[in-house]
Amino acid sequence: MRRFQVSLLAAACLLAPTAAQAAPTLGLTKSAPAQVLYGTTAPVTLTASNSGPDWAYNAAFRDVLPVGVTYVAGSATPAPTQILANAPSAGRTTLIWENLADISPGSTHVLTYSVGHNPATVDVPDPYTNTAGVYGNSDPRTLPRFAPTTGTPTTGFDGSATAVATSRLVPLRLTKTASSGEALRGVHNHPLTYTLRVDNNLIATTGSVAVDDYLPAGLELLCGSADHTTNAPTNAGSAREYPGAGALVPGACTSPTLVETLGPAFDPDGAGGRPAGTYTHVRWTVGTMTPGQTTTITYKAGIPIRQNTVDWNGAGAGNGTAPSAASPGLAQASNLDNNSGAETFDEQTLTNYSTAGGDFRNDPAKAATTSSTATVTAEDVQQDKSASTGVLGIGGETEWTITTRSSEYRFVNNLRITDTVPDGLCPISSSVNYEATAECAPAAGRDPNAAFTTVTENADGSYQIQIESRGSS
Repeated sequence: MRRFQVSLLAAACLLAPTAAQAAPTLGLTKSAPAQVLYGTTAPVTLTASNSGPDWAYNAAFRDVLPVGVTYVAGSATPAPTQILANAPSAGRTTLIWENLADISPGSTHVLTYSVGHNPATVDVPDPYTNTAGVYGNSDPRTLPRFAPTTGTPTTGFDGSATAVATSRLVPLRLTKTASSGEALRGVHNHPLTYTLRVDNNLIATTGSVAVDDYLPAGLELLCGSADHTTNAPTNAGSAREYPGAGALVPGACTSPTLVETLGPAFDPDGAGGRPAGTYTHVRWTVGTMTPGQTTTITYKAGIPIRQNTVDWNGAGAGNGTAPSAASPGLAQASNLDNNSGAETFDEQTLTNYSTAGGDFRNDPAKAATTSSTATVTAEDVQQDKSASTGVLGIGGETEWTITTRSSEYRFVNNLRITDTVPDGLCPISSSVNYEATAECAPAAGRDPNAAFTTVTENADGSYQIQIESRGSS
């Protein structure tokens, strides 16, 4: 009898209900490109978050694609458990991922996939909107359920969230890059290379394509056949930016149609987010682009001592005459005559704004424009670090190279370089064993090319190395 009673008590404990959980606090964000090149697929990312103290069990994802938009097979891992055509209404498609994840408090779950579009149904410049949802339950034994024909959520969830994302079909895609995200000041010694790539859509021609670029006042366009400077405001009466400077050397560039300086309160993107000011406007006339065609434009620019203005007199009187904006002279490029603005400075942010536009299917009524930006930061001191190998092995040696450069316009006095070597590595030389281990034993040929000023071991086992350069550079 006693054994029987114990068994009953144990069974009663197993079947006793647990304390009720609160409904999970779910959130959802959805990201998709604002512009999609006509005829291409586009990525979609759903990020579900649980900001509450309770689990969201058996979370399911749902996305409703609009008419003409389709799921790209194989683009999601795992694949949707259901793909319902004409749901929740004719022409639309509902994707459902059932029981995809248990989302713990304070965590997120990310789902990525791609969608395409049917050119027979959607056209430039049509927008399309995807509506997504996530559904979870505080009870681990309950699954969210969806209507079998419409795909709408019905039961089995006590926490949910929705999100939408809208993309617009465009005939052109513009991608702009700079050769570096940081640039030393110096219009002679430290030019940047900018690249603008224009991709036409995969379906139809785009006519009258033109690319416009707007350089901020802190960048000097280095393009054209020669240095057009006659009287630099930073070195009055001379065609050189400062005493001892050489002539500007225009870099190889895709020849523009015009170069003009606009300002002092020109707004390159109208109601967009770019600030009004002085800009160098450069235009390239591309013409007709066929389906799938790519055009690449390159040019060079540098950061001068002073920013560009619309005053070509150089002395601030405002009565100078601007050179012609049209080809073939391009006399406003590689020209410091109007560089009488504020001085450029270390850590200054310089953003180029560019547009590419044309007539889709050669129809001016379907003119469309796309845009891109590239941002660089002006520097007076720049540092790069590299290693002789990407793999660190026990007992192996790695040579680290730290390269420090100064700008064209600044002296650097008493340069001090500090490098932190993490625990597990030790600095080595020909005379000192900093770690007192065999791996760090001194040996000939192990000295750095610049002697360590100090080497200090920190409490966490890392080392702080200082190298000081007395004098200026």
